[in-house]
Amino acid sequence: MNTRDKEYWLDRSENVTKLYRGLWALGLLLLSADLLVHRHEELAWAGTFGFYAAYGFFACVALVLAAKASSCAMGSPRHAPRAPALTRNVVDIMYVNAYIFVGGRT
Repeated sequence: MNTRDKEYWLDRSENVTKLYRGLWALGLLLLSADLLVHRHEELAWAGTFGFYAAYGFFACVALVLAAKASSCAMGSPRHAPRAPALTRNVVDIMYVNAYIFVGGRT
């Protein structure tokens, strides 16, 4: 059996959908746990509901944008091998979610 003929579990779109929904459910579960955990923060705004969720989200978006900017700055050639379609779809979903979160429209 050739390596290219092998089907991986993320090659099926229903598994990608399950993973995507599972990550959303986990994120919402962790965000709701923020209501139950009492923290003693030194800064008042760090204790607000969802602060660490928003901080993590924006840090992730900043890392993706920094990676994209560094890729453009290094002049990556257009004929370089592209990422697999799944990776491109996940990055596209992250961009759309970031755009919607900051108040954009699709």
